[in-house]
Amino acid sequence: MRKTADLSKEKGVSCHVHGMLSFFIFLNLGESTPFIEFMLEMMLESIDRIGNEVGNRVGNLTEHQMMIVDMMKKNTKVSAKMLSESIRISARKIEENISKLKKLEVIDRVGGTRGHWEVK
Repeated sequence: MRKTADLSKEKGVSCHVHGMLSFFIFLNLGESTPFIEFMLEMMLESIDRIGNEVGNRVGNLTEHQMMIVDMMKKNTKVSAKMLSESIRISARKIEENISKLKKLEVIDRVGGTRGHWEVK
């Protein structure tokens, strides 16, 4: 595996070509370790990429942010003051968390002050 990785970096070969090189070495050597290592590496990269895309929206929420989202699902007209009292953190921290949740596109405010929360 290391030989193909070094060759790929040295020659600027893409991951797909790198994988084919690993596969051909696997065929020639009759051992599966390089191929299995390559496949696991590709699966981890895919999981990381997908995880980061989703995680940036939802997976990396703090405990307080998850509580805020849950409360907004239960009561779409919940106020920052009500959230603050229920979660027992300052109104300022509630506003900061709401701002982060909006930026992550987890929630949205529809209709301004007299509107409601939309959880995506």
